[in-house]
Amino acid sequence: MLALAIGGCSGMGGTTDPPGASRTVLPYEVGVRAAIAASEAALVRRGYTIERDEATSDKGAVVGVGRQLRWLGPEPRVRIEASLTAGGVEVQISRTPPRNAEADRDLIAEVRGRLGLQD
Repeated sequence: MLALAIGGCSGMGGTTDPPGASRTVLPYEVGVRAAIAASEAALVRRGYTIERDEATSDKGAVVGVGRQLRWLGPEPRVRIEASLTAGGVEVQISRTPPRNAEADRDLIAEVRGRLGLQD
């Protein structure tokens, strides 16, 4: 099962995701470390340089920096966080500058595929 929220209210207790954020919940069996490793591999395949990568058994994050000429604006950054929650392993993607929901869905689909999960 794939749960995905694109920006705005998450529908849980009135909390609000940061602008440009997308979320999915993976099964517990996946684990945080595997979710971060799959996320890192997906970012590298898309041409991002990994700036930071850390994970424990209950939370982790990876930050990728994209290539862009300075005169075009700031370099694009993608931060993917994973944490153990009551519903499974929650993975949240945030970008600066924000991109469209389709790009996030594609990234989530690739992460899930790398983990052997079908939508």
